[in-house]
Amino acid sequence: TLEEMLDTVLYQTPLEIVWLDMKKECDLEQVRSLQQAYHEKAKALDRKLTIYIGVPDDYMYNCLRRLEDYKSVPTICELDWNTALDMNAQVWAPQYTGGFQTEEVDKVHAAGKKAYVWSLDRTFMVEAYLGEGEFDGLVTNAAPVVAYWYYTEGYKMRRKQVAEKASS
Repeated sequence: TLEEMLDTVLYQTPLEIVWLDMKKECDLEQVRSLQQAYHEKAKALDRKLTIYIGVPDDYMYNCLRRLEDYKSVPTICELDWNTALDMNAQVWAPQYTGGFQTEEVDKVHAAGKKAYVWSLDRTFMVEAYLGEGEFDGLVTNAAPVVAYWYYTEGYKMRRKQVAEKASS
């Protein structure tokens, strides 16, 4: 169940972000209640954990808008960046096929929000989007690929960036 999964995340992993990839559920009251309960449990444990309700399409956006406080619900919006800002999503999450979308990511950042790109499953894509793009994070179906990049090439790139900043 969703509750069992959230229990596992909270008590048995170091994960800090959960993206509830909603599909065709239109009664979000129960999901929202669990989200709030687990945010409170994490806070009581002094543990950083953010659970986002994903909004992948207009159908789910309309479902979300049925919640009285929908603009305060922690969400990730996969729709266009304007919609993400209109709904007060904390994260805008476009698919990688849209490219780096630098101007859009900059606008999202200017509004104090984050931008994650999905789904990056190959090393060259991870390197391009996190090395050249302005995204704050990514979603992948291939965690070992991202871990390899992070601990090898990503480490080298971060060291180079720090050295460049120190010399300027």
